[in-house]
Amino acid sequence: MRSQRYIIPVRVFSYWRLPEPYLIFAIGLLALLIRLVFSFALYGHLASTLNESTDPDSFGRLARNWATGAGYRFASGEPLTTFRGPGYPLMLAAIYLLFGRLLPGAVVLQCLLSAVVCVVAYYICRRVFRPSIAYVAALICAVHPLLIWYAPRIRYEYLLALALMLAISFSLRLQDSRSFKDACLTGFFFGYAALVNQIVILLPLFLFVVLYLFEKREFIPIKFTATTLAVMVATITPWTIRNYEISGQIIPVNSGGIALFVEGNCQTEHYNEAPLQLTKLRIIDKKCAERLLGHRSGSTFSFEAQGIDKALTPYAMSYLLHRPWDLAAKALVQMLRFWYLSDTPAGSLFLAVIEAPLLLLALVGAWVTIRSYKGGLVLVLTILYFNLLYAAIYVEGRYSTPVIPYVAILSAVGLHSSLQLVRKAPLLH
Repeated sequence: MRSQRYIIPVRVFSYWRLPEPYLIFAIGLLALLIRLVFSFALYGHLASTLNESTDPDSFGRLARNWATGAGYRFASGEPLTTFRGPGYPLMLAAIYLLFGRLLPGAVVLQCLLSAVVCVVAYYICRRVFRPSIAYVAALICAVHPLLIWYAPRIRYEYLLALALMLAISFSLRLQDSRSFKDACLTGFFFGYAALVNQIVILLPLFLFVVLYLFEKREFIPIKFTATTLAVMVATITPWTIRNYEISGQIIPVNSGGIALFVEGNCQTEHYNEAPLQLTKLRIIDKKCAERLLGHRSGSTFSFEAQGIDKALTPYAMSYLLHRPWDLAAKALVQMLRFWYLSDTPAGSLFLAVIEAPLLLLALVGAWVTIRSYKGGLVLVLTILYFNLLYAAIYVEGRYSTPVIPYVAILSAVGLHSSLQLVRKAPLLH
């Protein structure tokens, strides 16, 4: 008797009858409800109540002082700061001006930003791939822990993710439209993303160079590329001038990059003293920097202080010139830690368990994308840029948040491709 051949059907969304706008709206609404419930019902039981402790990086203090006319400083009596870029505090300052306080308005806005990220991920994925894959990508974003956990905390990752996704979305549209309007919008959103976190500054140039080398036929004409870069520079320049006026140094968006690099070196060298424990590693990092600068232990040393970058520059240059192999080793081990390193061992292990299967699927999706979907190369390159650059500087699991939507998209592609292979294979008896 001949063996029968079975085919596993793969129709993830084929039976959904809702029109596309309603369906993606439903996914966005689901994402928003998950974040609101987590922030206002669950977060207090898991971490802390919604109070000043939800502002660990002092963005709220900056925004309050800025909005009330006290200047862009962390506290009255302190000098104006260059340590934080203005993109995120500007949004928080608007909340202060509207409501007279930060909470709970900022938390609601955080929830909304993260939900919108899920919707934009759908449209980016749909432009490059197909709707069924895009729905899966949006759902992955809706339930991904990193796109939920920081909703009740005053941190910039969701705004950065959204600004960057809008820049990527308009850059993909620009490949087809060849429109100066899309070029300007691409440049503006890249510029605003850089004002949220200056690590984005070199990303457009990196994308344009690599895409030119590997996709010459689809490459955007130089006049549109130049327009995009010019608008980005114009968006950033006023803040760069402001930084020069108060510090006498050319600081494109924010200081602290050299200090972060030194922290990353110390973290790598002393990692075995507190593996998987970012909270303890930060204490070690600070003591290491104190020794480099000759500060006595327990002094008022702060990485946020003006002039720390300048003081640490000789060490950083010496490290780059005389220890290139150490830098390569650091980047290699931190490429993995970038995805999971959290405050506690439990948090790090939880993230590792969540991220491992997604990253494996994303690798499959990246391979399929590079081979078959040229427009999707920009997604792969954006993930690679963030991963490599942070690995060479300093890593935390939360730093991967802005590229999680692209991981979700590539994971959905990898899942679709894997299921397609299974569908074609006969069931073995």
